Amino acid sequence: MARIRLLSVPVGRGLGVPYYRPEDRSGTIYHIPLPRLTLRLFVLPRDAVDRAKPDKLPDDWMPDTVLDTGAPLTIFPFQVWQPFADAIQWLNQPPAGSGGRSVTILGGTFPYRLGRLRFGAVDLDGNWLPAVSSNAWFLEDTPTAPRQAVLGLRTRLFEKRQLRCAEVPEDVFGQVWWLEDS
Repeated sequence: MARIRLLSVPVGRGLGVPYYRPEDRSGTIYHIPLPRLTLRLFVLPRDAVDRAKPDKLPDDWMPDTVLDTGAPLTIFPFQVWQPFADAIQWLNQPPAGSGGRSVTILGGTFPYRLGRLRFGAVDLDGNWLPAVSSNAWFLEDTPTAPRQAVLGLRTRLFEKRQLRCAEVPEDVFGQVWWLEDS
């Protein structure tokens, strides 16, 4: 069974969302942690025959990525996709002349190019999921655009796989998440 471990990282620098229990008269403020699931992708060159992760792949061909269940497509910011630009198959969609190509994400609207890329996923333990071809938005060079790659749900990387949470007390948030074959 192929599976990788996703990392839980806190959102922002705070302790989480503050709250208090109305029945607690001490006024103690508690915090609900806000974890974000992240994973590392690996991008395959166009001429790669195998779907496995190559042994020698430049670090900038292995972007850290946030898993966003609200994002339909995977998003690669300009700084992230530049090193592997030759591996992208550009799609002329929507057709030229049909208006500007922009996507609204993370509180902003940004110009993009639609393309197709082959990528898989790896974890810190050396486990990996085979690469798949997937359409993605490749953001143009815009100063206000996000700097982090975002893995959206419309990718074949999730085909016949499940996202599973297993309780492990030593993890920062008390959870371990796996993306694994179902």
